[in-house]
Amino acid sequence: MNFFVITVAVIIITLSVSIIIHPKFLKEVLHELLKKKWLWPVSAARVILGALFIYIANSTNYPLFVGIFGTVVVLAGISVPLMGSHRIESMAVWWLNQKDYILRLGGFVGMLLGITLALSGI
Repeated sequence: MNFFVITVAVIIITLSVSIIIHPKFLKEVLHELLKKKWLWPVSAARVILGALFIYIANSTNYPLFVGIFGTVVVLAGISVPLMGSHRIESMAVWWLNQKDYILRLGGFVGMLLGITLALSGI
């Protein structure tokens, strides 16, 4: 199960570094998600991944961190249907209008989160 944690951590780190290097990458991804209405499948994937993290938390080095991470991911997945597509789209548009340094800061936070997650799986 730690392989799952490390794999997700590497994906998070890779995406975060991509955002730090090329902030427009995040804007392109958000634009595609909005254009193709992928928010609902992504929401379902969040709930499933979060539940997996909660399930495997005790087998990691930092079970409290992984459990909280899984809970936050589940809540993020549940919040999309509750907030509605109009509000989600307006939040995405807000992110699309942010300056590059704000997106890079988010990428840096994501990278730190991914590193901590990777350390919990090692």
